[in-house]
Amino acid sequence: MQILSLAALVAVMSLMGIEPEPVLRPALLPLAVAYVAGSYLLAVVADRRGRRAIMRGLEKPAALLAWAGQGYLLGGFIALMLAGWGGWITTGLHLTRVPLVGPVLAYLPFVLALLAHWYGVYGLDQAMRMRHRAELVLQDQVNLPTWTRRQYIVFNLRHNLLFIVLPGALLVLATDLLQLVGDRLSPPLSAAIGLVLAGCVFLFAPAMLVRVWRTDSLPPGAARDRLTILCRALKLKFRDIRLWQTGSVITNAGVMGLVGPVRYVVLSDAMLEFMPPEAVEAVFMHEAGHVVHHHILTMMVFTIGLGGLLTAAGEAIGPLIHVSEQFLPYLEAAWVAVAAVAWLLIFGRLSRLLERQADVFGACNCLHAWYGQPMLTRERVALFNRSLLMVCRLNGMSATARNFRHGSIQSRVDYLTGLIDAGQDEQQVNRQVRRVKRLCWAVLLAAIAVTVLLEMA
Repeated sequence: MQILSLAALVAVMSLMGIEPEPVLRPALLPLAVAYVAGSYLLAVVADRRGRRAIMRGLEKPAALLAWAGQGYLLGGFIALMLAGWGGWITTGLHLTRVPLVGPVLAYLPFVLALLAHWYGVYGLDQAMRMRHRAELVLQDQVNLPTWTRRQYIVFNLRHNLLFIVLPGALLVLATDLLQLVGDRLSPPLSAAIGLVLAGCVFLFAPAMLVRVWRTDSLPPGAARDRLTILCRALKLKFRDIRLWQTGSVITNAGVMGLVGPVRYVVLSDAMLEFMPPEAVEAVFMHEAGHVVHHHILTMMVFTIGLGGLLTAAGEAIGPLIHVSEQFLPYLEAAWVAVAAVAWLLIFGRLSRLLERQADVFGACNCLHAWYGQPMLTRERVALFNRSLLMVCRLNGMSATARNFRHGSIQSRVDYLTGLIDAGQDEQQVNRQVRRVKRLCWAVLLAAIAVTVLLEMA
């Protein structure tokens, strides 16, 4: 859902310039209302049919119905923007010179449709979650809590929408303000200021996001002491260790922030409540692997580099394609769509590769602080795999369910087991990632070079 919210935000920024045809202007508001209503109706249908499928032991049809609803959310919103919704908002309300307000109002139908979707599929989500948690409840005789509909919507609002929209809104605001004073600045200076502002947003966003996710400082105790020791062993600096309040429903951990002064270690309440300390540490070591191997920086380099190359390519190709000014926004939108698809395809593969490296790091180090130097052993792999599967079951997920960014839990378990069975160590994935990182930096340098050449031409 975070990718969905991000894609809708990109659609707003890239399609705001499309003005509606005169015949469409009176229909835009009814179309927006119909889009939101359609999201709710599809969610209700998916909820009813999906729950019946789960009762018959058929999980795949239920998952497909949920995915269809998400496809409608994005596809319907893009169609609304192509019809001129953003242009109608901007010009009709005279918001051309008003920072941020126009994009926010243009984004509003997607937000309402998303809330309607969550309201409608609440029962299906709970049924899918409980299907995979039932075995754990019966075996361990633990009482796993569930969300009310309101709690479910609020959690998704914080985790899947605000987590993306708030930093995005700051970037949009910075861009709008720069455009207002753009005539007074040279293009290189304007670009430099934009990069600095974007860097500040990315740098300080974790301090805002740990509050969006509703976290508190982890109280003093054994859990905090053990994690502090692990961080010192890894030389991983952080500002605070935060307890993520999810109503004891979500089992997960994470590390937010590029540098120590604004880096936060986050652990969910359910993880500390239902998982043994060694399993918590194994999952934490996976997250620490992302920091130690600079995965966030790699993602940023890749995104900026690819975005810069595609933007430069669009500027170079644009003058060669002769279209009327009326169709120019549609041409730009088509190029943005091509760029978005290219980014998604490569980003997914890159993200899954980095996830494998973090898994290997976690398996190598999950007993490091207590039982010697990091290495990939069968004992450590077994502990790490058990911890992954435990997270999967506590979250009510299928181990074989595919995930765009991470891959399935089962595929990750099989990868680690395969390394041990083949007598290999962490160097295999590390070498592969090093090659990919060099390629990402090469793409960034190429984007900078091409942009400079275009400016000089």
